[in-house]
Amino acid sequence: MASVKSKPKKKAAAAKAEEKPARLADYLLARAPAEDIAAYDAADLERAGELAARAVASHRKGESVVAVDADSGVACDGRPVTVITVVNDNMP
Repeated sequence: MASVKSKPKKKAAAAKAEEKPARLADYLLARAPAEDIAAYDAADLERAGELAARAVASHRKGESVVAVDADSGVACDGRPVTVITVVNDNMP
């Protein structure tokens, strides 16, 4: 029986880490009204997803994260905006 080679764990983990911001951005935008996201370019929405993913990655159980990115690299209708990301445990 031939053996099947799998990706080394480090490469697989790196690939998953690269996918997470895109998946998070898709999740965050899934229910957003079209008129709310129309003012943003795809690159701006991707950047906002990256900032959100960074905030989520820094979250620790029992604590909250409030990330304020004044120089975010995100623009709305061509004007620079501050991106604020809030992360918590969302537990009652």
